[in-house]
Amino acid sequence: MKAFIYRSVLKRMIEYGQTQLPYEACGVLLGDVEAAATFVHTFVPVPNISTGPLNHFLMDPLHLLPYIKETSGAPRLAGFYHTHPLAPAIPSEQDLLTEWHTVPTHWIVSYAAPSNPHVRCYRYDSIGRGTVYESVCFSVCEDNRT
Repeated sequence: MKAFIYRSVLKRMIEYGQTQLPYEACGVLLGDVEAAATFVHTFVPVPNISTGPLNHFLMDPLHLLPYIKETSGAPRLAGFYHTHPLAPAIPSEQDLLTEWHTVPTHWIVSYAAPSNPHVRCYRYDSIGRGTVYESVCFSVCEDNRT
């Protein structure tokens, strides 16, 4: 599987995460999802309602409803996004306990080196009682957005 993302969308994800520091940020990614590739063209921030936002996130379910329910002609859920303010951009044990395997991609932005945020994209599979992940190669595409 391969993923594509507009440069402006990636920039918004990184900038939004920076505005939420020192807390974890989260959001929804919308786009086109096919068997061999996912194309992300929209980023929607979602409030983190976790009681421990320094090292955990919990997306507000009310903000997720419009994106989880598939509607004809509407952009599809292409993935979820969250940040690691101090940790590397690698799924944590808590990340693996979620239902991430039900979405095409999961993007993590690390601010462990604040002047050089690190972005990784993953795909999850449910194996028995656990979840495993693999890195997804992604390409940044130019667009006309600012």
